[in-house]
Amino acid sequence: PAMHGPNGEDGALMGILQMANIPFVGCDVAASAIAMDKVLSKQIVSSKGIKTPKSIAFTSFEFTAGSERILSSINTDLAFPLFVKPAHLGSSIGITRVASSDQLLNAIEVALHYDNRVIVEEGVSNLIEVTVPIIGNEELQVALVEQPLLTADDFFDFETKYIGQGKNGGGKKGSGQKGAQGYSKLPADISKDLYDQSVEVAKASYRAVGCSGIARIDLLINGKTKEVYFNELNPLPGSLYAHNWRAAGLPTVQLVTRLVELAEARHKSKEALESTFQTNFLKQF
Repeated sequence: PAMHGPNGEDGALMGILQMANIPFVGCDVAASAIAMDKVLSKQIVSSKGIKTPKSIAFTSFEFTAGSERILSSINTDLAFPLFVKPAHLGSSIGITRVASSDQLLNAIEVALHYDNRVIVEEGVSNLIEVTVPIIGNEELQVALVEQPLLTADDFFDFETKYIGQGKNGGGKKGSGQKGAQGYSKLPADISKDLYDQSVEVAKASYRAVGCSGIARIDLLINGKTKEVYFNELNPLPGSLYAHNWRAAGLPTVQLVTRLVELAEARHKSKEALESTFQTNFLKQF
């Protein structure tokens, strides 16, 4: 499937295909649903010892019932700048960077316009953002670690990803090793140690969520402390994903062929499992 957003990459479509016994490319129902839940995915990867930015999450009901308490907790427990995000959307839709407490309420209201659950996260200091494309079921293959070209006050928002204009006018068009839209470096301009650490954190996150077939893991690096944080996982990365694999030496036709092979292998493996159970239990009634 090639879809974005609710009912596409959140596991709903995958459930329909699975019920119809149709092989499909990408993560299964559970992994897709987890990946599209920013709160749950962070809880799961954290349980595996992977660092995530400090955060506070709440529902629209909880915020309506206790907004003052939640705002107080955010201002007390988290350090600005913050990122206020809808919990279940992709493509950076509804995300606001908040520099001070007077901007917080409006940012939360924007996020609640898109979702009934919100997560507020601390920004990572000395930020280096990288993204890691992975394909595979059990054995994983990693493309190049990619680095979006952003300023210190910018973030990788919807316009940067799809239109070529960042939050502060970034994402200028380019060519060559600056990625499909000229908004990234391929490979990332980081040390070998950080590069290798990013690959390992991405692979560990992929496995923790239970991904298969394809995914892209977005990571945040503190360039001073050299700490790598899980940010989020995209179970159906868009067409911009293919340019990274081409740069890594895997042409698009071969990439698609490999993804189909992985989908068929997973389907065959599941078909080999017993899905029925014979019993005489109901005969006693």
